Amino acid sequence: MTHRPVFGVNLPWLFGSYGHDLAVNEHYADWGHAWSDAKAARTLADARALGFDAVRIWLCENAEGIRTEGGRIVGTHPALLDHVARLQERLAAEGLVAYWTLLDGNSWKREGDALTHQVLSDPEAAARFAERVAAPIAEALDPALTFGLELLNEPEVMTHECTEAPFVAWETLAETLGVIGDAVRGRHRVSAGTMHVFLPSLWGAGPRLDAIDVHLYHPQGGLPPRSHLARYCEDAAVADAFLIGGECGLPDEVGGEALLSYLQNAVTERYDAVFLWRLERVLVTQDEARAPTETGAQVARALARLRG
Repeated sequence: MTHRPVFGVNLPWLFGSYGHDLAVNEHYADWGHAWSDAKAARTLADARALGFDAVRIWLCENAEGIRTEGGRIVGTHPALLDHVARLQERLAAEGLVAYWTLLDGNSWKREGDALTHQVLSDPEAAARFAERVAAPIAEALDPALTFGLELLNEPEVMTHECTEAPFVAWETLAETLGVIGDAVRGRHRVSAGTMHVFLPSLWGAGPRLDAIDVHLYHPQGGLPPRSHLARYCEDAAVADAFLIGGECGLPDEVGGEALLSYLQNAVTERYDAVFLWRLERVLVTQDEARAPTETGAQVARALARLRG
């Protein structure tokens, strides 16, 4: 029987509103949030119309939706959970599942997000985030509509391999991921997506994850075989792990056809899921028509063929 992975697409921040699409962000409290029922419904319908099974959505990027008092985390902003509930209604209506992402490692280097840095480097802040934010979110997520819960997108950006001090040690990140993961484990599969070249550093730190999530942006596309990842990490167990290609995209100057190889390789290399980067601008136009791009039409045909 032909292997059938979950085929997904990235909707990292909706409406082009990084860090304030679902809830107020205390870094920029006067911005409010950009939520729109109609636009969210249309976006999920677009993903389904192209033939995807799943979408990847970020929740607390740049510390969005996290409430603090006196600099300490106390919970989530109500709008975050409300809009997650509305997203789940639309997911059910479209027959989709979601791969939810809590924190974004890029927000420290790109946005100066001190709260995310604190969560990932300070044990007390990590414990409070786990209890006051991650656990309530996990409880609100319907397991039937949840493919997985990614604790942190691209942790490597916080480390000495990608940034100058104050960086966070891999071992500290692994401990933090363990604390947050323990708050949600059992209800949802937990992961932390990392660029392929940093997977040995993450895996070697022992983060206690349920799945491996690799990100790739290669001019010719293509997913590394399981055996390659196992050799790369010097751990035979990697070859049998639950394996996700959480971000599979192309450099901006490369044509879209190479995206198709990610889909085909997910079948031949027996990945459990693959998520293309990304729906907006790449696969559908950003005007009111939201028509499939040429690449989007190619992807739709490929998905139909791979389903048989």
